Formats: sequence, structure tokens, C-alpha cells
Amino acid sequence: MAAPSRAADPSGTARRSEISDPSGERHKHVHHGQTLAAWVGSLTAMVAVVIGGFGVVFQNWVVFGVGVALMAIAGIAALVLQKTGHGAY
Repeated sequence: MAAPSRAADPSGTARRSEISDPSGERHKHVHHGQTLAAWVGSLTAMVAVVIGGFGVVFQNWVVFGVGVALMAIAGIAALVLQKTGHGAY
């Protein structure tokens, strides 16, 4: 599978904000996942890991379970935000 090539504007220079897929259709390129869905998912997952880590260190399995549940919520929230148009694709 070939990597998508950069689309050229009429002057012949490549545009940085758009890429072209093999069908020739142009898409806006969102760099490095800097979207609301990515930020919410990543930050919520980071908080979940910290909470779960405290639960393991202090051997409090209820707190660990809260961390695991929050990790699942982070994934679901990121997917919902992505599907509602706040993600890259």
C-alpha cells in the first residue's frame, strides 16, 4: 500500500495542510492528533493510570477498579468525540 502523496496547488508547490489519497480526493491533514478527541482521551487515560497506580501501591482494589473504569470511559469518550466530528477522521 503506497503512502498518500502531497497534493499540489496550481503553482506547482505542495500544500502543507492537504494530502491526496490514491483516488485523487483531497483531505485536510490534521497533525499529530491535536484534536479535542485526542486530548480528552489522552488526558483522561493519564488520570486513570495515576488513580489505578495509587490503588495498586496502597493495595486498595476499589481505587484500582475506579482507575480501570476511568480508562474504559476515556476510550469511549474519545471514540464518541471522534464520531461526532471532533477527531481527525
